[in-house]
Amino acid sequence: TIVVRGHKAHPFATLEPRKLFALRGVDDHEAFPIYPYRDDCLLLYDAIHAWVQDYIGIYYKSDEDVQQDEELQAFAHELTSPTGGRLDSFGQDRMIKTRDYLVDAVSLVIFNGSVQHHAVNQPWDNAILYPPAMPAANFAPPPSCTSGATEEDLLEMLPPLGVALSQILIAYSVSNLQHTTLGQYEDDTFADERVAAPLADFQDRLKEIEAAIEKRNDGLDFPYTYLRPSTIPQGCQI
Repeated sequence: TIVVRGHKAHPFATLEPRKLFALRGVDDHEAFPIYPYRDDCLLLYDAIHAWVQDYIGIYYKSDEDVQQDEELQAFAHELTSPTGGRLDSFGQDRMIKTRDYLVDAVSLVIFNGSVQHHAVNQPWDNAILYPPAMPAANFAPPPSCTSGATEEDLLEMLPPLGVALSQILIAYSVSNLQHTTLGQYEDDTFADERVAAPLADFQDRLKEIEAAIEKRNDGLDFPYTYLRPSTIPQGCQI
């Protein structure tokens, strides 16, 4: 129920980076000239969108091809059904009517399952890996006054060793690359030889983005490194 309410409060289309930044009021590059999270997200989303557009273009030549794909339409119907996914903000009248919408939807799923998910999880290793800095819970009542607490009082609030070690393990697993990186697929993933060229273009673009991020970060006291393509998993690792 909580997830459904969340989806209704944040419609599917508003998860697209440019729309999300606009809703938050941080899309103005003059007002916020230094915002690496925003700028890296947009570079990566555009690269993903171009890759998805090229890939889908191989198999769907027109809007009619999309509309006539019974399995695709059944997926959209199930996702939006009141007895199914209940994601009523998805699709076009519970369908996918255009190739452009399909490209946008697939791009958004890939982006949020890889780039956005990593942007949230990867910074964990700078904070949660040290439980005293960010304990998962208090294990003693918090202080009732602003003075007089002893070191023992503070230590009692921290998690026991076993719990702290579990927190470290979870944080490490979530924040570090476990499997393939964005744009890297097994050799036998795509049997269709027509995929090779657009995939190579996508991989080349990711290398260009990596170089641009490295150049921007060069010499900075606090570089933003979380969205380097070489560190972004292909999808959610948990």
